[in-house]
Amino acid sequence: MIFKKNYFLKKRESSVQQHTCHVQFLNSVSANQFFLRPKLAVLTFLFLLGCSHENSDVFLTKEIPMAKVGSPYYAEIQMKEYGVIEDTFVVASNIDQNSGLIVSSDQGEKQFARHALTKIEGTPTKSGIYKINISGTVRDGLKDFDQDFVLKVEEE
Repeated sequence: MIFKKNYFLKKRESSVQQHTCHVQFLNSVSANQFFLRPKLAVLTFLFLLGCSHENSDVFLTKEIPMAKVGSPYYAEIQMKEYGVIEDTFVVASNIDQNSGLIVSSDQGEKQFARHALTKIEGTPTKSGIYKINISGTVRDGLKDFDQDFVLKVEEE
């Protein structure tokens, strides 16, 4: 095909030159589309990965110590001082008022990271297994976190 175009080029230069340019333009567009599609796929994948990633490295505390009925108890759940979206930050627990324990969230020292410290304190009055769940979204990369801590209270 290229040889025929070169042959026509000698006979009719103007029309062949336009046709040749047109073919080159179509080839460059096809090449751009060919190389652009994988880039878009990779960028979309990275975006979705970043937005839906659950972050497990938020907590400095991995587990809380056991408590005994009648003995004063104090424990801290510490988090890294990331910026957290306030509307998403939740501390939930099945520790009731009759247990003798109090869960206090938002005890961090820094204004932007009050969520970084949750305290559990008091004197347990009954044995049982309690669960404390802390969840939310970190502003940096919109990473979700959701962690359960188990507090076991035993009889003396």
